[in-house]
Amino acid sequence: MVRRGSRGRWFWRFGAWLYTAGLLGIVIVLAVWPVVFFFQFGKTSLSYPVLLLVMAGLVVLGSALRKISYRIAFGEGIDITKYIEQPPEARR
Repeated sequence: MVRRGSRGRWFWRFGAWLYTAGLLGIVIVLAVWPVVFFFQFGKTSLSYPVLLLVMAGLVVLGSALRKISYRIAFGEGIDITKYIEQPPEARR
């Protein structure tokens, strides 16, 4: 979409960034939380689930923006399925 100059490229770029940031945030929170809990670095009773929900919201928002960009691209006549790499079994 970016190479073809689609109007949806900004939705796709921003959506991909949000999706990646959300997934990375979830991984970091899940990796750091046991250390914080073990060493009792403060009162974090409510902040942990709220932070996980915010990160999950970023993932969902990023996914929705990418879906919108695909709809815009299909509306402009750009077939994105030919840019998606097929598994070797499907090429036969």
